[in-house]
Amino acid sequence: MKGEISLFTILPSDFPSRKAGLQAEQDGVLSVLREFEIDPVQLRRRVRAALGKGSYERTGKVIHRSEECKREVRRVKGEG
Repeated sequence: MKGEISLFTILPSDFPSRKAGLQAEQDGVLSVLREFEIDPVQLRRRVRAALGKGSYERTGKVIHRSEECKREVRRVKGEG
């Protein structure tokens, strides 16, 4: 289904056991959405619209990830 929720873009390819578990969970969520005739894309868009953009003032400057964030990304990727 085009536009389905996809969690797999956030997982490194070397985590097949996590991917299998997430696939089962994703399938369950999509099954419930289909049962209630809810379009996942429309749901995502409505949730994002309801949450709004928050109060962060965008300055146009580049925002760098924190060192903690960088360490976590490296850990997940198996790089350290």
